[in-house]
Amino acid sequence: MLGTELVAKSAPDGYTLLLADLALTINAAYYLKQPPADPVKSFVGVALVAETPYVLMVHPSVPAATIKEFLALAKAQPGKINVGSSGNGGGLHLTLELFKLKAGLDLNHIPYKGGGPALNDTVAGQIQATFIGMGGSLQFVQNNRLRALAVTSTKRSAALPNVPTLTELGFDVVVTNWYGVVAPAGTPPPVVKRLYDEIGRALATPDVRERLLATGLEPAPQSPGGFQKMIESELKRWRQTIKDARIPTE
Repeated sequence: MLGTELVAKSAPDGYTLLLADLALTINAAYYLKQPPADPVKSFVGVALVAETPYVLMVHPSVPAATIKEFLALAKAQPGKINVGSSGNGGGLHLTLELFKLKAGLDLNHIPYKGGGPALNDTVAGQIQATFIGMGGSLQFVQNNRLRALAVTSTKRSAALPNVPTLTELGFDVVVTNWYGVVAPAGTPPPVVKRLYDEIGRALATPDVRERLLATGLEPAPQSPGGFQKMIESELKRWRQTIKDARIPTE
């Protein structure tokens, strides 16, 4: 949030940029007592760079080998399954709340101080499940210390081709932790276009693509206009999720 504020107040000349992620829109929807920079009014989208879905992971002791079995288990034991997140108001928390709303589930949210501790406690069996990014969690799936049940993308991930999406089950839960470049509002269109062109050129190189894919990130170049609309849509979606789930804001 500090970096976001700094960029928002910088000269709109193309020399100070922000590599933003999902938190750009979530923070604006969640932190209302001291609102951060407005993601729509304070910035202009330059380029979406890459995105990665979240994965619903469970400890192997959970008697659910598939997402359908997990849903049945959760409905049979309302409020008994503990699901960790990176903390109140974070992307993992709101993804969980969106999933609960769409699937009609009563799951017990356990906030941690970061996704790492939530992941570690899931691996240790202290809690039963967590939504988590792919980056640091795939190794635990590969050595059978965690079970991946579902991903939150529109299509299956190349890193987990056998794991279904939540949309396959009919749940409108599409959440990706996206990464994109934004510039201060008022940055001239020719400058934005030049930056977009150069970012696109970098994303097209095999080396960059391979390094992104190796960490579970999928290159997702998108035009400035398309990225700006995405930011607006994300802000609206998270404000509605917070309202519908009756999540206390800060």
